Amino acid sequence: MDEETAAKAASRLAALRRDEGGQTFWEVQGKTPFHGWGLAGRVEATALAARALAAHSRGAGADASPSEADGALAARALLYLLRSKDEHGVWYSTQTTVNVLDALTAVSTSRAAGARGASEQDAAAQPSPSSSTGATPPTSRCSARAV
Repeated sequence: MDEETAAKAASRLAALRRDEGGQTFWEVQGKTPFHGWGLAGRVEATALAARALAAHSRGAGADASPSEADGALAARALLYLLRSKDEHGVWYSTQTTVNVLDALTAVSTSRAAGARGASEQDAAAQPSPSSSTGATPPTSRCSARAV
């Protein structure tokens, strides 16, 4: 999918969302592709939307710009998903549980990649300790003890 199409899809998802109590979810009209409906359908639809938004927030390559708004929206959807487990600690059906776990992985991976990218940019902007003085940075020495 090209970046323009992905941006339109993400924009449409953002327009269709429902916000409540700091959480974001998507309603489903009828049934999901896996025949989920009601609360299970809402959870499944939210998981699929969170995955799509997480993918879009990472960008579609070197020339695509990631969307922080999509990443924040995916994080609020994740909050909804985490608070929607049933009394058995799962999400109503096997398919819904699989979609939620996929969404959890996608959103957390996306957020970790964003944090890693930001810290790498910060590190690149900082001069290395040896570059200003010509000296090598000190190292710590540890001695091993026999047990």
